[in-house]
Amino acid sequence: MSVYIVRTDENGIITDSQEYSSFMYEKKSPIIMFDLYGRKLFDIFVDELGCIRYNDNKLAWAWILRHDTQRTLMNIMGKLAEVIIVKRCLNDSIANQKWLSIGKFSKITLPIIQTQQFKAIGTGLLSTEKNYHDFYNPQDTQRDVIWIDGNNIPALQVGSTTTRGSIAGLQIKASTDGMNYVYGSLVNHQYCVPMVYFGIGAFNDYAKIATNLCKNTQLDYNDLKYVFVDAQEIDYMAYEELKSYVPIIQYIIENNVDPAQLLNFAETNGTLRTAIAATSILQTPIKNQILY
Repeated sequence: MSVYIVRTDENGIITDSQEYSSFMYEKKSPIIMFDLYGRKLFDIFVDELGCIRYNDNKLAWAWILRHDTQRTLMNIMGKLAEVIIVKRCLNDSIANQKWLSIGKFSKITLPIIQTQQFKAIGTGLLSTEKNYHDFYNPQDTQRDVIWIDGNNIPALQVGSTTTRGSIAGLQIKASTDGMNYVYGSLVNHQYCVPMVYFGIGAFNDYAKIATNLCKNTQLDYNDLKYVFVDAQEIDYMAYEELKSYVPIIQYIIENNVDPAQLLNFAETNGTLRTAIAATSILQTPIKNQILY
């Protein structure tokens, strides 16, 4: 006898279902995932990424999708990964300890008494623009996440001094095909901070990329793991959260889904749903983003 996960409407009628083992180990139903994570994802889009606007009394995407839908998916997932890591660091001192140690190029996990003095911020997030405007730089090609102390002084990489050094940070990437998306930039030493990689395809392809890097560069694995970091190994909860969003974002891109559908309200509450969302969106000016 099979066990199913089902989605029902307000009348108890099943509107979508998926066999349990298929849901757990294969591609998840985007409709069910909308119910589980839609509201949380909507809040991230509004509060941190500015991806949703309110225009002519309705919600609309503030991005324009062009050409390569796969690259668009990876672009959005990378931004979501930035949000997830920042929030994990803010809400979990152990996660903050791990990620800051990596961001500082430390080969040991730093004492928590040292790392808890710093808070993570995303250089491209709206919360940073609002609260730490001097560090807001969505065009930063190096650091997606940095850390600052109570005096707004950035954490520095190991080996730096108070007068000379590099700011600690992380470059965040998410991909279904890392060999084509991140491998070249790693070979060319494009980044001055560690790259955190979320392999979000059918399987995590971090090991495949790492093997090729060790084979074709002078790095061995013991050195590589400090510059190319497997997000799944360091922070499984962050990795699983991002993976949960993949079927939702794919479905949105492929079907041009209205952003209001992200909200976890009953279908009959469409007017209420839009009104609640509009209240928060109108507080933040949002520009269109072109995603390729």
